[in-house]
Amino acid sequence: MQKIKKQQTCKPEFFENTHFEKCIRSGIWLSESKSAAHNSAIQVKISELLKFAEAHFETYELCFKMRNQIYFLRLLKEIETLCELRKKEEQRVFISELNTKIQDIAREERAEFIFERMGNRYSHFLIDEFQDTSTLQWQNFIPLIENGLAQGASSYIVGDGKQSIYRWRNADVKQFIQLPTLKTETYHPKPDTQQVFKNQFKEQPLTFNWRSSPELISFNSSLFNFVSAHCLPQSQKPIYKSCTQYPPADKSFKYQGYIQIHHEGVSTEQLVEVQENTLLNNITKCLKDGFSYGNQAVLCRSNSSASALAVFLMRHHIPVISSESLLLNEHPNIKTLVSALHYINDRTRLIEGMAVVQHGIEILKLNNKQAQQLELNFKISKHKPETLLSQLGILFNPDELEALNPYDLCLVLIRELQLGTGSAIYMRFFLDLVQQALVEFGNTLDDVLNYWHTVENKASIKTPEHSDAVTLMTIHKSKGLEFPVVHLAYCNWKIIRNEQIWVSFTNRATIPPVAYVYVQPESPITEIQQASETAADMQLLDQANLLYVACTRAQHRLYIQAQYPLKSSDTSSERKDLISHWIGTFIKHSGLHGQACYSFGKPELYTSAYHAGAAVPITLDIFKPNLPLPEIKTSAGNTVEYRVEYGVFLHHILKNLHYVSDFTSLAAQLQNGSLAQSPFATQALQQLTALFKNPDFVHYYSKPFRVLNERDIMGADDRIRRPDRIVTDGKNWFVMDFKTGSERFEHHREQLRDYMDVLHSFGFIAPKGILVYTETCELIYL
Repeated sequence: MQKIKKQQTCKPEFFENTHFEKCIRSGIWLSESKSAAHNSAIQVKISELLKFAEAHFETYELCFKMRNQIYFLRLLKEIETLCELRKKEEQRVFISELNTKIQDIAREERAEFIFERMGNRYSHFLIDEFQDTSTLQWQNFIPLIENGLAQGASSYIVGDGKQSIYRWRNADVKQFIQLPTLKTETYHPKPDTQQVFKNQFKEQPLTFNWRSSPELISFNSSLFNFVSAHCLPQSQKPIYKSCTQYPPADKSFKYQGYIQIHHEGVSTEQLVEVQENTLLNNITKCLKDGFSYGNQAVLCRSNSSASALAVFLMRHHIPVISSESLLLNEHPNIKTLVSALHYINDRTRLIEGMAVVQHGIEILKLNNKQAQQLELNFKISKHKPETLLSQLGILFNPDELEALNPYDLCLVLIRELQLGTGSAIYMRFFLDLVQQALVEFGNTLDDVLNYWHTVENKASIKTPEHSDAVTLMTIHKSKGLEFPVVHLAYCNWKIIRNEQIWVSFTNRATIPPVAYVYVQPESPITEIQQASETAADMQLLDQANLLYVACTRAQHRLYIQAQYPLKSSDTSSERKDLISHWIGTFIKHSGLHGQACYSFGKPELYTSAYHAGAAVPITLDIFKPNLPLPEIKTSAGNTVEYRVEYGVFLHHILKNLHYVSDFTSLAAQLQNGSLAQSPFATQALQQLTALFKNPDFVHYYSKPFRVLNERDIMGADDRIRRPDRIVTDGKNWFVMDFKTGSERFEHHREQLRDYMDVLHSFGFIAPKGILVYTETCELIYL
């Protein structure tokens, strides 16, 4: 009973019952009027029950942990089944499977056979960044390298275990550290193969650092010797056994180097602001000391941190260059805006609709109970996302919003969903893309979304590539690079993350052979405990390596912002689960403490050799929801704004026109009815009247044809198209696309041909295309 009660993770409810526990201790289960024999009999059964519970408690707890994963595991299995089916249908192989397939060949065949299949023979191999090589990749090279060594050739493996930061891509640093030993838990080389590698192996440590100034070399050597000795588990210490480096004796140094560490406790509410201001001050100091913007780099742990800093720096007129943190689709508000557009365009996409609801919950800062109530309303009452948003006080009527032109629609969504707050620059560049799509690709929301999905992985805030600007990137992206000045921002990330791991089980017949569970080093289940301890050790190494990569990018100056959030219960204590704790402990170990800023070396004036173009600052004005379209005049004298809005209006009318008989009532509405109030009514009526006088046009609005107006079709590339009109008489198929301008662009034809190709892929024989230019009443057949 005591063993079961000690478990804190999960227990059967009756073990929490104090009356039940009291009865166990006293042995009295019945009232005094009952016989003692009954009490004794019950006590025997209870003892058997407790022994059974104790014997099977680990299995019970394991099943308890796995219950939440059953759905996800079944989902993964279903996805795997669908993938296998599609691979078979399309006769494709995933790139991720190639190494496994190559290994199946490499294990069974001799090197000569492999070279024969390759059509070439290689004797010498150079493998760089070996610490980031996966186990399969390395094992596939072993027979080829062995063959070369046996013939007197040489091979080189270059790497640094301290820079192994891609474990999430299956990189295995252990195989580098244990060289020349090849044997692992899953790989058992032939004795001859192992002997060849041992005989030919020669280790050459590189102890000289040609990149950094002497003070930085000394600082990094001291810091990571300390980290190895005091922060890493015993199993990972060998990786840092040779972390001490020296400046080359034959190199003269113009600058000795300077390091500054900011390490102080700050309230959680002020932490980000303090760190941002610290970064801004440090960049300004470097400018005064002769460094240019282009000499400086800001490194962050994550893309989200880099994105936030990019906005902050640009607000303070600091030019920034970044290939990743300025991507539009990386910003959560852009994702919310795109989700809202998708839902308005297609009401069946409830996932996108609920993403907008989730954003509403976040901006209103609802507590968990209120958010759960909204979710319950959605599940029980089948409320639409717009209904839930109205309960949050957010105006979101898809029917009304759909009638707006896409540009104005985006403006309304940005205002109502408060998407411009803190992300104005992202919204402005997104609106530029919307305007470009409207002018060049089509004037419907579907056109805009299709265009967005062709550019979303590369669309970013534009900055001049060769301008004098601060480089902003993640630590992962900085690997292999160097900068005169490095600012390590937000150096207070969590050391151990609550990740999930796969755990294998043996001799447990009542459960599956593997489980996907959270790391729990204190688990009473042996397999989970062992796997969790290994995973925790690897996480410690991951964080040490990230810190190492960041600190060794600097040539002359290194600024580390290691401010940490204060504990709410104890303002004098530092959180030990953050990387900033390692920095703070190192500072104390160095005999320094009690300050907010610590320095190593002296700041020297710098003569910059950077000759980039002048920076072109990006102005970040406060976002104005009612920003109008630019007054760009067309050859006909109308503005782009007028053309776009007129195009949306006319397409809305054409969407509801199926046959010639519908035109009479529509004309009445344009003259005297509900549509007459529109400023586009007269022009639309004139153009439609002219079209319906054209017998060729009228032919496709006659009764024998079946009509499909603005229906979604999906091609083999999974991209959704929405042609304006498709008509068929059962044998022949015609795709019609309406253009409201008089200009003829080649992409009009390309778009229509794309529609035709998709229909043809469905099995429809030779579908025909018709471009209809409403301004000139011309029909162009493809």
